[in-house]
Amino acid sequence: MAKRKLKIIKLETVDSTNTYLKTLAEKGEREGCVVVARRQTSGRGRHGRSFFSPADTGLYMSVLLRPEASVKESLFITSMTAVATASAIETVSNKKCGIKWVNDIFVEGKKVAGILCEGSFDHDADKVNYVIVGIGVNLCQPKEDFPQELREIATSLGDEGIRDALLEQILNRLFALYDELPSHDFLTEYKERSVLLGERVKVLGNEGVEGVAIDIDEECRLILKADSGETVPLSSGEVSVRLTQ
Repeated sequence: MAKRKLKIIKLETVDSTNTYLKTLAEKGEREGCVVVARRQTSGRGRHGRSFFSPADTGLYMSVLLRPEASVKESLFITSMTAVATASAIETVSNKKCGIKWVNDIFVEGKKVAGILCEGSFDHDADKVNYVIVGIGVNLCQPKEDFPQELREIATSLGDEGIRDALLEQILNRLFALYDELPSHDFLTEYKERSVLLGERVKVLGNEGVEGVAIDIDEECRLILKADSGETVPLSSGEVSVRLTQ
């Protein structure tokens, strides 16, 4: 891994580490700036969902990247980050991690971490201006427990004390994979960690489409064998999926 100097900004409270870092990126902040907060008041997930971020129960962080890559190539950063995060969690906590396509980390059948990548792109020049990589990991149960709507689907690592060690491990693994981004070597591990392959899934936002997840291809698309018999490739920008009983 090429050596790089990281600039780490630690905050007590912020609306969203992604939003905070985006402001810095727009002002010209260099790649390698990392924002970490003990609490988020408006943490965000994909598709406009909120990310529950109470004080001292999670690792809430964002990383600024400025990849020399095409817009299409930058879409692999989410899957790359999922592999880095899953591997880091296993190292620090000894809990086996799976990945629910495309951006959720699972432990024992429940979500323990989520990833939100946002960026600025020059589509005419097929150029990436920057990508903000947001990562949220549930370290321990909130005193009042998770909100009712999350209790059946969310979990934690059960140890708030691993925050600093986990931050270090995530950054080490993230930049090691980032340095080799064009190789897409991480896709092998991404696929091996999938909790969806071989399972029945329902495509949310595309009513009536159900089937079995049979593969993740070289473009990181989830390949679904629909009940209609059709083979359907799903890209991350189009749908979310959920396991069906």
